[in-house]
Amino acid sequence: MATGRHASVYTPRVTNRPTRRSSRGQALVETAISVLLLVMCTATIIDFGRFFWSLLTVQNGVTQGTRFAVTNQLLDGLGRDDSIRKAIREATPGFALGDDDIVFYNVSKGGPGSGGPRDTIRVTVEQEFQFLTPLVADLFGDGGSIRFRVSSTMQNEPDEF
Repeated sequence: MATGRHASVYTPRVTNRPTRRSSRGQALVETAISVLLLVMCTATIIDFGRFFWSLLTVQNGVTQGTRFAVTNQLLDGLGRDDSIRKAIREATPGFALGDDDIVFYNVSKGGPGSGGPRDTIRVTVEQEFQFLTPLVADLFGDGGSIRFRVSSTMQNEPDEF
């Protein structure tokens, strides 16, 4: 037996391996689990993407509607509130906003309404969003439905002279 710094003893390892069996069944199960998790993650990402797209689209519509409102303009044949509602609807494609979803509040006078010249107004839109992925829908309760609110506040311009 060798001694010293580089001495080693070699002992062969004997393992009791069964004869090579087919591992196709195991690979199929692993692939199925991986694909299922990948599809669920993808669907969840798409669902949250839809939610944030909805939120940003409604925010854009409210901002555009408020900007239209502060100019004190009217659209042909419509009153002030209906003109603002139409401006919001045109800026939110793909959404069916009802009249009850769009609310005007005159901050200057502390009451409802779209105000007059130099009044500060707040335009608020409430919208319902439905998650499609069952896993995400269960997290939010109410059948996967969430109601969000978007507001914008600006001061109306003075009357033109």
